[in-house]
Amino acid sequence: MPVAPSRAVADLARSPRRLDGKKPEAASAESCDVEKLLDRLRTEQERRWRRRDRVPVEWFLEKHPELRDDVRTFALVYGEYLLRERHGERVSLREFQQRFPHFARELKLQVEAHRIFASLDPARKLATGKVRFRSPLESVFPEVPGYQIQCELGRSKTGVVYLARQHVGKRLVALKMLQRDDGDNGLSSGGAPQREAVERLRHPNLAQIHAMGTHEGRLFVAHEYMDGGSLCQKWHGPQHPQAVAALVEIVARAIHHAHQAGVVHGNLKPANVLLCAADEQGSSNGKQATGITPWGSPKVSDFGVAGGKTRAPEYAAPEVAAGDAELTPSVDIYAIGAILYEGLTGRPPFSAWEPQETVRQTLEDEPVPPCRLQPIVPRDLETICRKCLAKKPLHRYASAAALANDLRRFLDGEAIEAHAETPMTMRWKWYRRSALAAGLLAGVGFLALLGVALIWWN
Repeated sequence: MPVAPSRAVADLARSPRRLDGKKPEAASAESCDVEKLLDRLRTEQERRWRRRDRVPVEWFLEKHPELRDDVRTFALVYGEYLLRERHGERVSLREFQQRFPHFARELKLQVEAHRIFASLDPARKLATGKVRFRSPLESVFPEVPGYQIQCELGRSKTGVVYLARQHVGKRLVALKMLQRDDGDNGLSSGGAPQREAVERLRHPNLAQIHAMGTHEGRLFVAHEYMDGGSLCQKWHGPQHPQAVAALVEIVARAIHHAHQAGVVHGNLKPANVLLCAADEQGSSNGKQATGITPWGSPKVSDFGVAGGKTRAPEYAAPEVAAGDAELTPSVDIYAIGAILYEGLTGRPPFSAWEPQETVRQTLEDEPVPPCRLQPIVPRDLETICRKCLAKKPLHRYASAAALANDLRRFLDGEAIEAHAETPMTMRWKWYRRSALAAGLLAGVGFLALLGVALIWWN
């Protein structure tokens, strides 16, 4: 969350000086114009990140080179830091200091202030009326029995992920602490049988779960640690179609293995597809991830962790968006199709400023054909993608294995089993879902009949 700037940073923002040592006139028209421009760019930065267009600060500076030496661009720099943290990315202070060495000191001060504000204990404040400060290490690293937390890897709506060393086995694990264990997540609502089924999953492309438990009322999951990041951190814009198809095939086969064990993921998205670097394929359970892609080898994580309130609407199937509590394998097939769509086009099939609008689009609209957004996308791959994204589960692939087999046929240059929609079928689906189009069609029909009647009458 954004915090109040530290005194040094606040003085920096108010100072009229420039990094090159020049002193512009106070309250000049030029200064006001720069401030207005920065306000507009900060708004655009926020808007783009909400649309999953993760543009770096350098992108803005290339378009506005006059801002390169202006000290007030710190607002954009620290804005990117907060946005990346808010979207669950692992943010490195050193990376920002290397990219913006002239802001190294200010970044350090601001991040320290951010951690101090985060270390407030709101429960203590409500109970006694006094604010109790905890050290940053205490606030960032909770004491979970059996684990020694070393650093924070990222955070999201569902909780925080830490890098920890498990005492049993002396291995590094990714320790995910959920916000609360109130039954809203799948593992809590599914009970012990669901947790046991998830823990029993064994597949080279599924993140191995080592342990689950609760700590101070919060569910935690410890799974194998992979240092390659996730797809949402690697994919920025459209990717090579064949490479995307190869990665999605691996994910589909891993998901099919989980389905055969009776486990539905329910919240599959790029952030839950973790990656192993090509030279670090060995995992902590002794098995190796299979299938090398340009981004590394994928492993699916977070089975059943997120509940209805925390699912990403961009990857939720229509039946889930409509409030259907029952999760079926077809839900995961839709999500795989949404990941495939994003890899091909650089954006999810449906995405809006408000989650409610994303849900409406998922229920009522048809996705823009990938070939229309990226002409290099092969028609067969578009056909596979659109079959996954069908509104009705019966129109999707019968299983994740069937999807993976069709992707393999595409990659091998063979004929796929999915059939492309005819132009007439696409028009009919559009007319059926568009009230305006239906009204226009009825009006045209009425006028045609009226014209025929008048001709016949005369």
